[in-house]
Parts: sequence; C-alpha cells; structure tokens
Amino acid sequence: MANYDEIKRKLKLAMKQMTGTFQGDTDIEPLPEVCIKGGNGSIFCLTYPQRKSFIAISRGTKALLINDHDEIEHLEHLIVYTFSGQLIEIDKEDLIFTGYD
Repeated sequence: MANYDEIKRKLKLAMKQMTGTFQGDTDIEPLPEVCIKGGNGSIFCLTYPQRKSFIAISRGTKALLINDHDEIEHLEHLIVYTFSGQLIEIDKEDLIFTGYD
C-alpha cells in the first residue's frame, strides 16, 4: 500500500472509530482492530512512512489495521495506527487479530 491518499482516508476513518463518531455506513467498512502480542516491555517498530527510525511501543497496545484485507495474507509487515497515535510498520507475527471489538 503506497497510495498516500488511501492511507490518509483510512487514518481519518481510524480517528473516527477511536473517538466513537464513526457512522456505520453500508459503503464504508470499519478498520479491524489488532493487539500487539506480549505481556511486559516494549517492541521496537519502524515509523511509517519514513522507515528511518524506530519507536518503542508497549506490548499489549491496541491498534487499527491500515492495510487492505486482501493484502494481509501476502505481506510480512503490516501498517497499523496505534491508539497512542503512532503510525507504524510491524511484523504480522507480532499481532493478534481481534476483529471488530
């Protein structure tokens, strides 16, 4: 997913979901929620879209998946927007897919 306009649209949708102002339209599907695996400590992830620096994210943090559903099975790294406001790239194995909590 390299289309910045699509990422921008999905980030606006993510913010609506987080604030509770998302209206369940039939045209727009909500973004699925994920959780970063692990109990204690932090995991270091690449910031997106720069991919030049790492950021420490607490394990157990919830996030919304930005990638399209059809891309998920083909990619090793996914783009997520954390509830702490960070847009990161993370390994698929480090995520628990919780669906639409």
